[in-house]
Amino acid sequence: MNAIALATHPANRDASAVAVRDLHFGRSTGTIFKVTAGYVPGFRGMTAPGHFTNEADAIEWVELYASAQTVAL
Repeated sequence: MNAIALATHPANRDASAVAVRDLHFGRSTGTIFKVTAGYVPGFRGMTAPGHFTNEADAIEWVELYASAQTVAL
C-alpha cells in the first residue's frame, strides 16, 4: 500500500516513509505516512499535494477528502 499511495508524491524519494495510521471509511482506507518532512495523508490512491507538519492535520485532510468522495458517489 505504501508504494501505491506514494508513487505520485514527492515523498516517494524519502526512504524513511512509513505508514503510521490507517483510517477506515466503509470499505475504503485512508493512510497517514510519516516522512522526514512531516506527514503525508492518502486516500483511494490519492495523496495530499504537500506535507503536513503534524499527524492531526493529516488525519483531518483524510477525513475531509473521504467525506467529499462519499458525497460525490
